[in-house]
Amino acid sequence: MCVARDGGALATACLDLTTQGTGVCDQWPTYYYTVTATNSAGTSGNSPADSATPVRPMVNVATGGLANDSANNPTNARSAFDQNSATQWFYWGLTGWLQYDLGHTEIVQRYGIITNS
Repeated sequence: MCVARDGGALATACLDLTTQGTGVCDQWPTYYYTVTATNSAGTSGNSPADSATPVRPMVNVATGGLANDSANNPTNARSAFDQNSATQWFYWGLTGWLQYDLGHTEIVQRYGIITNS
């Protein structure tokens, strides 16, 4: 249960975390908020109202599949998907590709890539 501010009225929004059996909400509410600051001089007025709408949490679907890269080195390619920040996929060429076969159909709504160069 969360409290959201909409204009001048407070509203309570209840989230059903079992929507469509996925364990996450497909339609997240928009939350409205203001901020005040307090110090030895007192408390400020409210900031202008702002809003935020949570997004669906990212879930790693790259498990149990097959990785490969442009050097045909699956062992090296798997390190890009192992969820271990101490390992990395490295390719010596000017351009290269990285591939992951999930082994099943999956709708990918977003993905993240982290690079150190």
